[in-house]
Amino acid sequence: MLRSPNTQLSDDIESLKQTMEQLIVRTSITYERRRSTRKYNSIFFEEIIHRTSEKSSYGFLMLLSLFREDFPWIYDMGKEMLDILKSERDRDQKMLAIREFKDMIEFTCGHPAVREVFGSNKESMLLMKDLPYYLIKYMDEMEERYSK
Repeated sequence: MLRSPNTQLSDDIESLKQTMEQLIVRTSITYERRRSTRKYNSIFFEEIIHRTSEKSSYGFLMLLSLFREDFPWIYDMGKEMLDILKSERDRDQKMLAIREFKDMIEFTCGHPAVREVFGSNKESMLLMKDLPYYLIKYMDEMEERYSK
């Protein structure tokens, strides 16, 4: 095969490369279109927290899931905090988990360098501006519940 290279093989490889490049471009355009059409509404956030905070944590998980793609550390730490709150750990450990999560939210969404890196479009900026308020509001309610 090395002595008499098949021109069809090199043509097939070139065709495969072009197909892969087209697929990559099409996938990235679809991904960006899907991300850019996502709309957030602060009334929706308020309603989720208002209706669910007393009953269960699913509203918190719904809001937290909005961070999953862009800020995976917020999602992971929020889930970890929720697990600690649901566990049989003592009140001090629960309060520490809430405080650490609040600090991380405030740093991520408030630090100018982080905003510059992740606030590339209107929806990301809204997410970084409004959503922390609702998450912290929920955590304040949890803190009040566990401080007693």
